Amino acid sequence: MPRASACPRPRRSAWPLLILVTPLLASCFPPQASFRAGFGTTEIVGTVEGADPAMGVPLVIAYKYHHQFVALDSEPAVTHPSAHVVVVGPSGEFRVSMPSDVTSMELFFVAPERLTDLFHFSRQLGVGTVVYRAGLKPMPNWRSHFYGYLEPELEHLIVEPRYRLSAPDQARLAEWISGQQRRLEAARATPAAERPAVPVR
Repeated sequence: MPRASACPRPRRSAWPLLILVTPLLASCFPPQASFRAGFGTTEIVGTVEGADPAMGVPLVIAYKYHHQFVALDSEPAVTHPSAHVVVVGPSGEFRVSMPSDVTSMELFFVAPERLTDLFHFSRQLGVGTVVYRAGLKPMPNWRSHFYGYLEPELEHLIVEPRYRLSAPDQARLAEWISGQQRRLEAARATPAAERPAVPVR
């Protein structure tokens, strides 16, 4: 019987596969997104454009869906969510890490008087870093959008324990909601002729 070699077999490189997959992935991304190649996704970075900081800082809310270990292969995959508020830099830049147990993420981009933007990404082979540019567009009836959608959604995020939102993030969201309530009510109390013009970017 031939003697087994003590030297391990050389492992095949994954680079040829990445070279084949990369052009296909590029065609699947929306125009405002791109990526840098890599073996596994580690982060989503980018910029928030179009917000007016004078009305309130923009928010980026990251929902992460973590893979939960399942004992039997026959059982369906199970995920559990978490959320946190991403700090936006002075030039609108942001960075969100994607740990190895996260299978997908949803990013909500929120700013006063702007249409909310949503970016969904599932982990993919060949994608190392995702780059996303959130260009927020003006929304004429943002008051109704805030009271009818944003305020209930953000308040639910604060009180819902399954998202495991940290105490600082809860406080940050609560202050943002209160600030927008004060701004909107002050605008309603001020006659239209006396209101300063709202810049559109």
